[in-house]
Formats: sequence, C-alpha cells, structure tokens
Amino acid sequence: MLKKSLGSLAATRSATAAGVEGREMQERVAALRPVLVTGTIAGLIGGAILAAYLILITVFVEHTTGLAGFFQFIAAGLVGRATAFGNPNFAWLGLAAHFATSIAWGIGFAYVASRRPTVTDRPFAAGIMYGFIVYVAMQLMELAANIFVAPGALTFYNELVAHTLFFGVPIAYFTGKRLRR
Repeated sequence: MLKKSLGSLAATRSATAAGVEGREMQERVAALRPVLVTGTIAGLIGGAILAAYLILITVFVEHTTGLAGFFQFIAAGLVGRATAFGNPNFAWLGLAAHFATSIAWGIGFAYVASRRPTVTDRPFAAGIMYGFIVYVAMQLMELAANIFVAPGALTFYNELVAHTLFFGVPIAYFTGKRLRR
C-alpha cells in the first residue's frame, strides 16, 4: 500500500513538474513570437531592397550578368556551379535561398535587438554594422561553398554598400520601430 502511495505521489509531482515546464515553454514561445514575426518581415524587406539594388547594378548598369544568372549564382552555393548554371530553372532556387537567408539574418537581428534594446537606439549605425557583419559572413559562406569570386574594387564597393545601406539599415529601422510598439 505504501509503495502505491509513493508511486502515485511521484507520478503527481512528475505531472505537475511537466505542467510547469510546459507552461514555461509556452511563455518562452509566446515571447519569441514578436521576434520571429518582426525578423521575418525585416528580412523580407531587407532582402527585397538588397536584391533590387544588386540587380539594378549588376544586370542593368554593369551588365555583368543577366537576371537569371544573378539568382543562379546564389543557387550555385547549394547545388554547385555546373548544375546551377546548366539550367536556368535553378534561378528559382537561388531566389528562394536569397529570401530564406535574408529572413534568417532578419530574425537574428530581431533576436539581438529584443535582448539588447539599445541596439536599435541608433538604427543607422546598428544597420551599417550589422550589414558589414552579414557581408563578411556571406563572403565566408561563398568561400566555403567554393563559389567565391574575388571582387574588383567597384564590385567590392557595390556589395558593401548593398549589404550595409540596403540590407542592414532597413532591417535595423524596421526592427526598432516594430519592437518598440
């Protein structure tokens, strides 16, 4: 009889602990929801502005690639150069990869801003710094994926401007406005 009482007491404590842990997990998820939503939207905004600027420069001003080629290069990081450039349909994969990566970076910034609200006190400076970090990290990813091409001076300048002014700054401004509400 004593064993049954101890067993049911242990089961009750275990169920209570699981209920408390479950509630705590729900509260954590609820607290992260605004960060995930804000980061996703910020990433989509920054990704769209970044792509628009880089397409304008590389496709229409410098004429170094076509529109499909622009996104095929991104896809090449996932499937290799020969595969990506061998089929123009891989441009769609590159487009999806670009926005998935942009969303991930947006969520990363929103998470940091939610933990350190002072990050968005100066959104321009924070955006420039974050864009620089993103640029360096993406260059390292290109290197790891064996698709890195050493940029010339003008390309380096345009990519740096794209990632800082047209990616990092919009993400910082949007995140700051949205998380302060």
